[in-house]
Amino acid sequence: MCTATRVGAAALFTCLYGAAVGAQGQTAPSLVGPGERVRITFESRRVDGVLTVLNEQTLTLHPRDGTAEITVSRAAITKLERTFGHRSRARGAGLGALSGLGLGAAAGLASSTACKPTDWFCSAGFNAGLFGIFGAGLGAITGVILPPATRWVEVDPSALTDIAQSRPPLDAPRVHRWATTIGTGATWGGPAADLEAAMRTNGFADTSPAFLFPASPHPHSTGELGSVWFDADYSVRPPWGVGLSYHKTKMGSTVGFHNPSQYLVVHDVVTSVAAVASRAFGPAQLGAGPAWYSARTYEEQTTLTRHSRLGVIMQAGLRLPAHTTMYLDVSFQYRYVGQETVGPFTPPPQQQVIRAPETDVRFNHWFLGVGPGLRF
Repeated sequence: MCTATRVGAAALFTCLYGAAVGAQGQTAPSLVGPGERVRITFESRRVDGVLTVLNEQTLTLHPRDGTAEITVSRAAITKLERTFGHRSRARGAGLGALSGLGLGAAAGLASSTACKPTDWFCSAGFNAGLFGIFGAGLGAITGVILPPATRWVEVDPSALTDIAQSRPPLDAPRVHRWATTIGTGATWGGPAADLEAAMRTNGFADTSPAFLFPASPHPHSTGELGSVWFDADYSVRPPWGVGLSYHKTKMGSTVGFHNPSQYLVVHDVVTSVAAVASRAFGPAQLGAGPAWYSARTYEEQTTLTRHSRLGVIMQAGLRLPAHTTMYLDVSFQYRYVGQETVGPFTPPPQQQVIRAPETDVRFNHWFLGVGPGLRF
């Protein structure tokens, strides 16, 4: 039987809350006490954690990000929220599909700027449709895999009580020290502009003849798919961390033409291993560190040039959600590789008329990557 004592009050609340849920479905409780997961807003800050201690003047919260407990004056609280279940995975899949469709279509339109009249399956409409379908599928899968977002309901601060709630806290906080990501992405910059300038200087700037398609001017450069990006990070002392990154980036290819039938196609690949120090700002990450780069440039059938050197990597990114086991990692990086001498490039023997001499090119580039991650 429920009584009006302090201990009995908690039981009475539990009885009434259980009856309300049974009769009406999910309903926000009227009291919030120690043991509850809450989110408070005060002094332009918002902290999510488990309420541990409460008195007439202050409350103590154990943040979910693993940092030290904080004590806040009850008078300073401008907004109090508590958990109220989770959103559905179907909703996450739908939002992921819509987001992926939009981003994929935009990426397809951007990639179509490199299409040439003689390219097969390369146009604004085709690229936008193909990338959009791929992005929608990836977004839907990501939306299903990622844990559903927590639902929150605002309650009046007067609902705070020092009576411990009988229900266990939802999603008890867990500190994740390790985080790993594997993904792919796109690049900008690199040696393409320098290679095109060298081809213009050395006779590979003619327009190829027209057959089934209109004539194509040269030189021109295109990007390539298939770049690999892997990160492993360790949180030394939140929010600070250190990590190792591995990247194998296909920069793209540059094509030149010399009449009557001499093509020169040069490909660029950069492989790197980097040590990165980082700082987290909630879901955002900033980091930088030294990197060892291996830059490889080769003509389709003959010449190979390889250089290794020390450089720098700088990155900024988002890991969403911020504290779940699985997350989606979006990283924007600048990789300083420096300048190297490549070539000479000699076309295949059956086409050999002239060759491109040695030239200095810059391998510095930007990288935008995306991929799933795991915290443990």
